[in-house]
Amino acid sequence: MEGVAGLKLGEGIAGRVASSGEPIVVDDIAADARTTRDVVRREGIHAFVSVPLWAKEQIVGVMNLARREQRPF
Repeated sequence: MEGVAGLKLGEGIAGRVASSGEPIVVDDIAADARTTRDVVRREGIHAFVSVPLWAKEQIVGVMNLARREQRPF
């Protein structure tokens, strides 16, 4: 998604997942105080899941799933 490039470790929800290694599920990311990028609200994203990707006991990335419907995953 354009507008999230350059997200830093610990920034926003995905950045927190990357630093903590714990997944985060949000029913309405547009209303969540941890959201740091306006693109989320502009695109009408609501339900959001961020999951750390592990390889050899290290976090190598984060996978995010989002939907515009206000319905939990």
